[in-house]
Amino acid sequence: MRSWLEKCLCIVAILGVLDGPLMLAQGWAWMNMLLDRAPEMGVSGALESTFSGEKPCSRCCAIEKQRQENEEKAPVPELRVVAKYVPATWSYQRLPIPITGAHVAVPISRNLAPEQRSEPPSLPPPRLG
Repeated sequence: MRSWLEKCLCIVAILGVLDGPLMLAQGWAWMNMLLDRAPEMGVSGALESTFSGEKPCSRCCAIEKQRQENEEKAPVPELRVVAKYVPATWSYQRLPIPITGAHVAVPISRNLAPEQRSEPPSLPPPRLG
């Protein structure tokens, strides 16, 4: 029972740190936008309209306003949330730890064997005395 409670509290803490309530509200707003727009525009039109950002609903505007208020209330500018996800334009080779998942196969594109020397090592300098 104790480990279950600890896991639940960890999940709640993680969601609090990562703006979990706003993420859940944004997902709820998107689903409602899709359900409202699909009968008029069709599924593909509703998807395009919802995720283009050109015509946000009142819920999306309220969520964005709340995010801006949270950023303004941050005690130190360095603590503001800049990016939670790795941008798609980043090269994975720049990252110190490769991003992999259990379902993603990552091909090794370079030879991990040490490079062989083509010339013998230089002799040490002569000693005096």
